[in-house]
Amino acid sequence: MLVLYFVIVDTIEHHRLFAFLFVYDTARTDLLEELFELPFMFSLFAVVFLLQRNDKQAVAKTLPVSRSVLHDVQN
Repeated sequence: MLVLYFVIVDTIEHHRLFAFLFVYDTARTDLLEELFELPFMFSLFAVVFLLQRNDKQAVAKTLPVSRSVLHDVQN
């Protein structure tokens, strides 16, 4: 989805070959570009969020923490 939205936004912004599929009124090109950027930004956020969550879970599984270390950190 992320790649698809990126291609659509790039096509609209730079008037590429398939721009006629998305732009019917050239006076509204800027509006269409901004509207298509919203799903792109949301999908980009979702990808980064999932990657960070998976990374956090992987780090939590690989780092055993002893009680003495926890006691030192809390104090």
